[in-house]
Amino acid sequence: MGEQDGNALLVTELVEGSTLAELNREGALSDREIGEIAADLCEALDHAHDRAVVHRDVKPQNVLVTEDGEPRAKLMDFGVARLADGTALTAPGDVVGTLAYMAPEQAEGRSAGPEADVYSLGLMLYECWSGENPNRRATPAATARAIGARHRPLRRLRSDLPHELATTVDACLEPRPDRRPSLEELGTAIEDSLDLLAEHRTGRTPSLRLRMTAIALATVLGAWLATGHGLLLP
Repeated sequence: MGEQDGNALLVTELVEGSTLAELNREGALSDREIGEIAADLCEALDHAHDRAVVHRDVKPQNVLVTEDGEPRAKLMDFGVARLADGTALTAPGDVVGTLAYMAPEQAEGRSAGPEADVYSLGLMLYECWSGENPNRRATPAATARAIGARHRPLRRLRSDLPHELATTVDACLEPRPDRRPSLEELGTAIEDSLDLLAEHRTGRTPSLRLRMTAIALATVLGAWLATGHGLLLP
């Protein structure tokens, strides 16, 4: 699929799957699967940052998870991205993005570089592994005040996670951008921890593979019945 934009043809990919927000809400992912998704997102952001593009809206709703033998993640919606060299796509002081996942400098309307994406990714992983977003409050104003405040360390909430991984995720949420780890450092901590992450799911819903298999079976059964066949009952 594609659409014409001036002299350029914009090509969009049709991808089937569920958002990370949906899967996390249902408890359908194991710790290891979250780690695998995080590794994919580090690669996607590294690809964007190498081309001087900052996403600025990294959040679970913008992560599409598919499965071809293992969870694969695709980062969507670069609609509020900007060039990392400072080229303005919005007016000075404009705040774009999603407040609950926004880096402090971004929430204040200051320039948001690659470090802002690291903050948002770290916050998203904190939420996936702990079950809570430390910035989200009952109102937008309260959420804005919480951004950049000190939070409970992830390793205190999930002492079973690899220590280096939890420490690196916590460091991503440093209020000062220059104190956050690089995307490469975060990616390395994730990759080094994959074999140590639990593969069991704690949620009550079936896994992504089982859900997709059930949908496929239901589709085949529906098509079979539509041909006029029926079920013979005693």
